[in-house]
Amino acid sequence: MSLLSRLLIEARRESDILFQHGSHWISKERTGRSHSYMVWRDGLTHATKVATIGEGPVPHLGFERAKAEAVKREAALNGKWPVYP
Repeated sequence: MSLLSRLLIEARRESDILFQHGSHWISKERTGRSHSYMVWRDGLTHATKVATIGEGPVPHLGFERAKAEAVKREAALNGKWPVYP
């Protein structure tokens, strides 16, 4: 099983969801000695990873940035926020 397939299966467990806002949710992945937060968007048949945010030098900074990204993308999905690539 590939890493991506394993990650998609693991990320779908409810215990792995750290934050959810509308159709966007955040999971955490350990990469070496640091952590990354992944922002996902639910679809009809599967979830799509839309952003990956690193932890950063300050504890919980990455999680706060990932939460802001999820909220921003949800607002853009509802037509309430301009999203720039």
